[in-house]
Amino acid sequence: MQNTQITSIDQLGGYYKKHSSRVKKSIENINNKIKEKTKDEKKILDDAIEKYQNKINEVLQEKEIIEENKNIEISTNKMKKAIGLASKKFFTKRERIFNDTGLSSKEKKEEELKLYNQMLDSFFNEDEKEFFQNIIKQNMIIVSNPKDLKSSKVMKLLQ
Repeated sequence: MQNTQITSIDQLGGYYKKHSSRVKKSIENINNKIKEKTKDEKKILDDAIEKYQNKINEVLQEKEIIEENKNIEISTNKMKKAIGLASKKFFTKRERIFNDTGLSSKEKKEEELKLYNQMLDSFFNEDEKEFFQNIIKQNMIIVSNPKDLKSSKVMKLLQ
């Protein structure tokens, strides 16, 4: 600010508005100049994007791609079913472990952890297990029975 005599709020507000208006006008001028000087390139780009999108749509209509999409859908449903059933089995076995009066608390925790690791080993490769465990640690996963998960000793070990 050049004028150090400006001290009132109204004066400062006026100063701010003046320069804010200048900034907005300069940005508008720059954007208009860019638009004006790149019209031809923008048209070429838009045409290329449209041509590319049309080609994608054409490929997606091929018999082989349609068949692959059906396979993806079928396999995805089977994966969901397998995880759902495994989840139920996990919680059932976990409940049996914690109801076993012949095991100490430490042994119950160890058995639960063994069961948890068996589940992970059955479903995931090493990278997927690491990813899954990170999601669990960050509480970013939804489980079919959140009540069981919240009280899970495995979850307490992971935290």
